[in-house]
Amino acid sequence: MLHTLARIGEEANKETIIWGVGGSLLLYFHGLLEHPRDIDILVAERDAGDLQALLSKLGKEQVVSAKEPFRTKYFSKYAMPSTKVDCMGALAIAHDAGVYRVDLTTQSIVGFQQVHGIPIPLCALEDWYVLYALMPDREDKVALLERYFAVHGIQHPGLFEQALQQPLPKKLHNRILQVIG
Repeated sequence: MLHTLARIGEEANKETIIWGVGGSLLLYFHGLLEHPRDIDILVAERDAGDLQALLSKLGKEQVVSAKEPFRTKYFSKYAMPSTKVDCMGALAIAHDAGVYRVDLTTQSIVGFQQVHGIPIPLCALEDWYVLYALMPDREDKVALLERYFAVHGIQHPGLFEQALQQPLPKKLHNRILQVIG
């Protein structure tokens, strides 16, 4: 998986694509999971087509259909050597209070992980806390992140503040307020 990620990073970084790793691999890089499921990549909406073209050269694109509650504008899946890759641009998740949207920007990239000598941009755990809380069947990840924040603190409180400006279910809105204290 990490070899595949380094290959993606090498090519995407040449093209100056704004992208970042999220999902279970992000949790792995923070020591929260031992075995990531796949590679989840968020990409800036303006760069989504370029990254999808790059990924199509590196792996085989899979046929996917839109699943509720997702309303993501650019979503594609790829079978790569030893792993699967999900690519999401203009990520959006519908819920009972509206639609929560994420367009990746350079401010959304909060760090880098060296993988086989290639700098891999990382999304913020705070953003993924909100995303996991909106996704079905991800309560385990939400609880894992809450425990992490309790021990390590919130590193990017502004991202939670931005999230609170978007439509969110009342329960999640209040939960974020509790997490940030």
